[in-house]
Amino acid sequence: MQWRLWVLDSELYTLRQNRIKQEKMAKDSAKPIKDAEQLDAFAAGDVTWLDELATLSAKLPPPEEAVVSDVSAQITPKGGGGFIKFGGHADTSKRIAQIEESLRDKQHKATGKGMGQETERESLQWAFDETVTIASPLEKAATQTAATKTGAAKAAAPAAKGTETKVNATKSAEEAPASKGGAK
Repeated sequence: MQWRLWVLDSELYTLRQNRIKQEKMAKDSAKPIKDAEQLDAFAAGDVTWLDELATLSAKLPPPEEAVVSDVSAQITPKGGGGFIKFGGHADTSKRIAQIEESLRDKQHKATGKGMGQETERESLQWAFDETVTIASPLEKAATQTAATKTGAAKAAAPAAKGTETKVNATKSAEEAPASKGGAK
């Protein structure tokens, strides 16, 4: 009987050690799972960040007129899309308004937190903070579908008018000989 208790104690010790090892492995595996979830959420945003940054760079004025000093990009947690926040300095307050206007289109909304003049700077005295909101893939698809339907409707309208014109022209040509024959 004592021998059996010692065997069971040994098994109990082994099982506890296994449980401790498994808990440690489970704890260690939680971080990669969390990292994978964050990467999945980032990918779900479906934003091609390099394209967005290239577009931003192309739409900004030359460096003599405005300079961006900090940029951050983030996805929108649910629904996709994202936003780019950036700040910098421009030569005039009107330039900041031009920057905001040039960044707006069907897939992008630009908003500023305001601007302020920093007179201690020699050039580019006007500071700005901007946020460009990028539409989610669903919003982009809806915009593209609407544009396609509008384009198809515009293309169909002239074609339909052209068909009616040809039909009317054919009828007129058919009626003309009949009226000539009746006149003779």
